[in-house]
Amino acid sequence: MFKFCPKCGGFLNKSKEPWLCLKCGFKFFQNSKPTVGAIIQNSLGRVLLAKRAVRNAPAFGKWDIPGGFLGNGEDPIAGLKRETKEEIGAEIQIQKILGIYVDKYTFEGETNYTFNVVYVCVLLAEPKTSEEFSELVWFSRNDIPWDDLAFENIKLFLHDYFSK
Repeated sequence: MFKFCPKCGGFLNKSKEPWLCLKCGFKFFQNSKPTVGAIIQNSLGRVLLAKRAVRNAPAFGKWDIPGGFLGNGEDPIAGLKRETKEEIGAEIQIQKILGIYVDKYTFEGETNYTFNVVYVCVLLAEPKTSEEFSELVWFSRNDIPWDDLAFENIKLFLHDYFSK
């Protein structure tokens, strides 16, 4: 996807990582993009899933968990609180880390690896739909729409959550 050095415009040698600028010697690292996600649980052992509503985004109409990409230098917990506030309009309380996962995310023809930190959380306020999520539904383990989840990693997150 990148052909030229971001420092000087020279050609990048992409034969091995890190990519090396043939003109100035700049080392161009391709790193996984950091993301956070929330498995939000309630007192009945159900988890909150959200239906993706942005038409030009990946997995439109599929079920997802709240979360998203971190900003440059953003703390993961602060980022998750920001994302859940933006996406479902509610504050959360983080209980623990569920796990750390690597996945691929394709958007507008470009595929990036993601480094996903997933937390188990509870809500501190009633959630609501947004521009990003058209529906919010509490699912028990037996009701999860496994074939209609937005990304393969969501399946892994939920399997790990319900097995612990």
